[in-house]
Amino acid sequence: MFPNHAYTRPWQALDAALDACPRHVALLDIAANGNCVNALAVRIEAALDRGKLPNVAKLKSEFLPTVRSRVDVTIPPPHFAGYNQ
Repeated sequence: MFPNHAYTRPWQALDAALDACPRHVALLDIAANGNCVNALAVRIEAALDRGKLPNVAKLKSEFLPTVRSRVDVTIPPPHFAGYNQ
């Protein structure tokens, strides 16, 4: 069900903390939407190896793309006279 073993470990740790489902779904969401399954797995493993639970908010800010404001760009039309030379 999980992409790799690194995603099974937090489920087990979070399950003991009684809030496994929402936090683990958040981790899977970060992995999918951030296109960072392996990089996130390394960070999850490192946190668990230190005896800590992954900090979902910090991981979201690090791995998920930020929303950028759009800027209108004006593209001038091409000069057709130069195409047939």
